Amino acid sequence: PRIIEINFQWVDGIQALEAFKNVILGPAKPRPTEQLSQVFREKNKLGIILLNSASGSREQGELRSLQIMADQFISRNIFPQVEIINPEIVRPDYIAKFRSIYVDGDPKMITASDVPDWLVAVYEQAKSSNCNIFPYWNPKLDKKSILVEASERWPDVFAKTYNFTSANELNVTTETPNWVIKGDGFSSMQVAISQTQLFENIYNDAVQFPNEYVLQPKLKSVQIEPIWAYDTSSNKPVYLERPNCKLNVWIIDSKVVGTMASLSDEDIISDKDFNTVPIPC
Repeated sequence: PRIIEINFQWVDGIQALEAFKNVILGPAKPRPTEQLSQVFREKNKLGIILLNSASGSREQGELRSLQIMADQFISRNIFPQVEIINPEIVRPDYIAKFRSIYVDGDPKMITASDVPDWLVAVYEQAKSSNCNIFPYWNPKLDKKSILVEASERWPDVFAKTYNFTSANELNVTTETPNWVIKGDGFSSMQVAISQTQLFENIYNDAVQFPNEYVLQPKLKSVQIEPIWAYDTSSNKPVYLERPNCKLNVWIIDSKVVGTMASLSDEDIISDKDFNTVPIPC
């Protein structure tokens, strides 16, 4: 197995992860929510800033997940007060009162030409030695090119990754089999396998903006036995006859806090597909 992707900047799904672990393994230890709390030195009051580009049920689902996590922080006596903040309606001076701030969202939701006043307040808080902000946003960590560096430093752990600028010397074209192209960002629509229409579309974009794309030799997917899994789109169990499997690993404060498997009948496995927790032997 190889690591094919890293998402540094947006640590989400913590509540879903804990719920899955509780169902399959019993009460989760360490609990992801409790491990998350360890990144905050101050335990007086926690502000959760919710950035959500979704709508409808997905938007409500994320809000509900964060509310459950907030209730658990309080019931376990980790924080005496936890508040979920809508940055579009909350005054920046109110945000400045929090000594612990968790930003639930993607930096791409904020444009460089329109930095909101609440983010300025968070930035000022981050410069204070007595305030903790999580996660740590760094533009470099949001680039796929970091996979190139990682695969060079740890070739036994990371899938080999090349900058798109190496396409000519690698003889990779839209017709070359067994290659994967990836663009900056988290969406699976920025990932495609060669000899498909989507690959050709992304490839043409990469020709225009080569520094925003990378290439990986396609790894052979591990096909597992037929299994019942959870369809996160319909909220129903489904039976997959020939699923491919991708493992997701959550790491908080340098500690693994849980794993979840994403399954799909397709070669490209989105985390919005069918999910399950591996059953221990």
